[in-house]
Amino acid sequence: MVAGRGRLSVPSGYLTNELDFPLLAICGLNAKVIKSDECGRGMKKRYSRVLSVIALLFSMELFASDKPIRLAAPYITSLIEENQTGVYQKIMAEALSHIDKPIKQLFFPYKRALTVFEESHVDCIYSFTKVLQEKLGKDKVIFSFPLGAFGYYIFTRKEYPAFTSVNQLTGLKVGAVIGHDSYYRDALNSDTKLLMVSSDEQNIKMLEHLRIDALIGALPDLTSYVPLLSYSPDHPLIKSYDRITCHNNQTNRVFIEQLSSTLKTLKIDGTYRRLSGKLYVDFDESSF
Repeated sequence: MVAGRGRLSVPSGYLTNELDFPLLAICGLNAKVIKSDECGRGMKKRYSRVLSVIALLFSMELFASDKPIRLAAPYITSLIEENQTGVYQKIMAEALSHIDKPIKQLFFPYKRALTVFEESHVDCIYSFTKVLQEKLGKDKVIFSFPLGAFGYYIFTRKEYPAFTSVNQLTGLKVGAVIGHDSYYRDALNSDTKLLMVSSDEQNIKMLEHLRIDALIGALPDLTSYVPLLSYSPDHPLIKSYDRITCHNNQTNRVFIEQLSSTLKTLKIDGTYRRLSGKLYVDFDESSF
């Protein structure tokens, strides 16, 4: 038997594939050639562990790189603001202080934020989890522990009785923020006519001036306007959770895993309640 550079010359019937030398080294070679069946499954398991460790180290190196994760921040009243004073941004800032990964937040109008994510111009986005799962496929996106809970409701002027059914909207002018309807459209009747506007603030002004009969908006977003409005807390159109949603790749999976663990800790220790103030909506963290 003659040893070459990284390769052993062996008789027929012995280890002869391209991985012979490292596999023999793993099994142990003591002045004789070892048949493949003598290595057995233990050799393959140990080699598999080596590959797993290499893959883990590679993913950690990717995550630890200086390249920031690009996070699209769509305007959501009180929760995501252009000056980064929104409740979700405060919670994220606290969470990111515990994670060694740079984040670059990019502020966009609501619907534009969704488009830049779909076109892969950003890595992650606030909210839109269910919408993106339905558009791109559940295997294409991943998501974090919730930043908060929310619900969409039908609001009208304070002096009017609250709406308790979507059937009551037939024939009425109903204000809705562009892009928000992607959440609750399926809960409405097909004949419901929505007048699309650019913001919750515009919706409120139109309601004040009797240009619309009702508006659809979310809580806690509109909490500061509730004293001016009439609605039924027991009749939401939908209820769900806001999360960080990302494209499904190795770097983002590591990020989401670390972020979710940190967010859950912040929810349990009361940080969510402290940072959210009157906009806090409780939910059961043990469900996630």
